[in-house]
Amino acid sequence: MKISLKELRETHIWLRIIGRKKLGNVQILPAVIGECDELIAIFVSSARTADGR
Repeated sequence: MKISLKELRETHIWLRIIGRKKLGNVQILPAVIGECDELIAIFVSSARTADGR
């Protein structure tokens, strides 16, 4: 789970870079970044729960 969380955070950084450099379809980028944020929140919660058990 922690590896997946690390990869999601890295993806979030790359999506922000893409947005700043205006590479690709930037109109859908806010939705994709929002989805990435939601997944990060889910994985953080899951990792905390797993660590607590």
